[in-house]
Amino acid sequence: MKALFLVLVCLTLAAAALSLSGCNKAAAADSSITSGERRCTVQFRPDALGAAAGSPRVNGMETTISCTFKSIREGWVVVEREHKELWIPMNVILFIRIE
Repeated sequence: MKALFLVLVCLTLAAAALSLSGCNKAAAADSSITSGERRCTVQFRPDALGAAAGSPRVNGMETTISCTFKSIREGWVVVEREHKELWIPMNVILFIRIE
């Protein structure tokens, strides 16, 4: 019984160590991406906006915006446009061109 308990404790500690080290790598990658504010162009996926490719506007929304890249935060791209901070979900972005 003690041996089983010891094995479970060791497995739990190993899982905790792996998950914490993964978080640090994500934070390190995040900080390297967010170094400085740069002009960028964000192209949205047309299907995410409800239209076919090639339309400049879909349902009154622009499919491409020019803005200032700020950071990436857990599934969101943070940009600034017209002195307002915008949080854009990554799953609606086709590409981002950093200038």
